[in-house]
Amino acid sequence: MPRSACTPPWLPILAAAFTAAFYAAMTWNHGFVYDDHRFIGQTPAVHSLADAAQIFMEPHPGGLPYYRPLTRLTLQLQKAWTGDTPRPFHLFNAALAGAVVLAAYALLRLPVFRLPRWAALPASLLFTLHPIASECIYPADSGRETLLPAFFILVAVRAWMAAGAWATLGALAAFALALFAKEQALVLPLVFIAADWTQHHACAAAEGGPRPPGAGAPAPTRVLRWPRYLAVFAICLVYLWIRYRLYGGVELHLALGEDPVAPLRSFLFGLQSAFAPPAMLAYEPSFAVWFSPWRTALSLLCLAVLAGVLWRQPATIRRLACFWGCWFIVFQIPTAQFIRQEAAYSERYVLVSLLAVVALVATALVTLVPAKAQARDESPPSRRLPARALWLWAAGIAAALTSWHRAPFYRDDGAFYLQWTRTNPDAPVAHMGVGRWQAAGGHLQEAIASYRRAVLLKPDYAAAHHNLGRTLERAGEQLAAIAAYRAALDAAPDFVEAHINLAAALAESGREDEALALCRAALQIQPDAPEVYNNLGGVLARMGRREPAMNAFLRALDLDPTQFQPHLNLAILYAQAGRRGMALQHLDAARQQRPAEPACLQAAAIVQQILVAPR
Repeated sequence: MPRSACTPPWLPILAAAFTAAFYAAMTWNHGFVYDDHRFIGQTPAVHSLADAAQIFMEPHPGGLPYYRPLTRLTLQLQKAWTGDTPRPFHLFNAALAGAVVLAAYALLRLPVFRLPRWAALPASLLFTLHPIASECIYPADSGRETLLPAFFILVAVRAWMAAGAWATLGALAAFALALFAKEQALVLPLVFIAADWTQHHACAAAEGGPRPPGAGAPAPTRVLRWPRYLAVFAICLVYLWIRYRLYGGVELHLALGEDPVAPLRSFLFGLQSAFAPPAMLAYEPSFAVWFSPWRTALSLLCLAVLAGVLWRQPATIRRLACFWGCWFIVFQIPTAQFIRQEAAYSERYVLVSLLAVVALVATALVTLVPAKAQARDESPPSRRLPARALWLWAAGIAAALTSWHRAPFYRDDGAFYLQWTRTNPDAPVAHMGVGRWQAAGGHLQEAIASYRRAVLLKPDYAAAHHNLGRTLERAGEQLAAIAAYRAALDAAPDFVEAHINLAAALAESGREDEALALCRAALQIQPDAPEVYNNLGGVLARMGRREPAMNAFLRALDLDPTQFQPHLNLAILYAQAGRRGMALQHLDAARQQRPAEPACLQAAAIVQQILVAPR
């Protein structure tokens, strides 16, 4: 039976649509989790070309040493169109997963890889339905920043290995897009070299060996086309120059000397995650959490079987195995702990490398098909070929079931952080997240316990000390809150928000002089912060210094006219000064910004009481 009869050409499109629909169904009612709040909810939308250009000229938010302007641009453009509603962001990631299926299939179907449709199609599905891929799709932000560059990387390699000037231009464009989407693409030129080497030998083998001198020009796929590498080098230089201008070249710190074995553990984590992923989500696990003797042994056994099967094949197949082995290693180098990074291990680090494992499995299965059937690209008279295909389809189904099982852990912050603490009880960030979720739900004592667990695990965790202080204030424990704010400032002396809240707490306790000193210290750190001026005005008002307080509130409004709290404070101060018109003007301005805000109703009652009181 001809191949086209059992795998029609439109089947890859159907597979891509199925993948997109699968992930759309899994995330339909999901909210934002973890970094989604910081990099989507707390970042401004893009409304103009100037806003878009600014993203390319500034460091990554949050003080992280990343430069991913293209990923940020897609998130902030989408925010301008759809707001902060989570569902459109999840749907975009699901559609992007479908596009990755097509890109992976197009790459695996290149003639040099010798994979028929019956092998390339389920391999592409296995790649995108694998639990590693699900961690790159379920979170809206960290999913996008991994999945988008992965798509461009696949497109770049596919175009690079094709013939023609337009294909080369497409490869260079995709490489640039991948590089500006995530730093991992910086190792892509090494894969370009490996791809050219593989095609060179494949072409030589097809022609019966190298051409003798004077036999004419070699086929274009047989040689390294060095002019293309000049363009790749130029793109890398531009990227590195921009990073240097933004970070001064000091944002990366070598970590290999501190733990020389760390890269080996990272590669072992990649193997274990690819061959034997756990059913339960273990987000950014430590070595003690992810290392499993039996899963490690199973992964190494699978690798040994693959190596044994492929090494017994002809030299052409062995070279393909070497190419995919290079792929697996190269794409893990940026996160293999040669340099210090935010998280030591994460499944999303392994996504692009996963394609190598899938391709090696598919190649090994294809080599078990009779050579005559491979050459004719048909099903053989026996039923051995469908049996080989079923192995890949079964692996894809198992991967999809595991990804389906993990989906509820990304439903919301509560499910995500609680699962994180279950699998890694010593992760301070996880306890911090649980505390935020509990505080948002009004469970103050539980939140206080979670924050205290976080600072116990990491005593210099400034954000956890700060959040502990805010929650203690809400619980009425003023002195404990002041101590927590001071601990936050000890850990991070430039923490402006801790200055603000500590100043407010001290003012509330009658220690206005200390509060005033903290406000002035905060202004030295961040002189254009409207929140600091609003807080400064509140302290001055408590001290009876009405005019300086008014000036501070007006300065806060000059810096950010969208703030409503300075309007309320000015309304009360103008009412106290007997300036009825100005008081009502600022009160109306606050109401227009937030008409349903309870603070507006409270301020209105205070202003009305002041204005009607006899003088």
